[in-house]
Amino acid sequence: MKIYVSGPPIAKLEEGTSKTALLYQTLARKFGADHEIELPIRSAELDKLDARDFVATISKKIGEAEGIITVIEKGDQSTPVEATIASLKGKPQYILEFRGAPRLVRGLPGVMGATKVSTVKLASQLENAFKHLLSALEPETRAA
Repeated sequence: MKIYVSGPPIAKLEEGTSKTALLYQTLARKFGADHEIELPIRSAELDKLDARDFVATISKKIGEAEGIITVIEKGDQSTPVEATIASLKGKPQYILEFRGAPRLVRGLPGVMGATKVSTVKLASQLENAFKHLLSALEPETRAA
């Protein structure tokens, strides 16, 4: 399954020490071998884009994914917009929140669930997120 991870970008996966970086590292380690996971790692190419081209590029990445994992941090303004784009594109998504996701985001069409992240329970929380995303895709798989 191709998963787009929407969340605050980090500079490099292996150097991150924040809770968000730990989540991305765990996600890549636990599911990267079986799934194509696109993490929000800062890139010079994206940083150079003007606003319209940036939105078009992110929108395309979301559209190419089969499922979205949305990581919400307090004060993050971009991720709720990405969640809305995913919803408008009909993508199933699961929200992992460090600090309460807006009710409007949790209520978007396609949101399969939301979990308040605990670094102690992170592995099982990620398994649960994948379980929800996979269950959303099963009817499409059966129809093919």
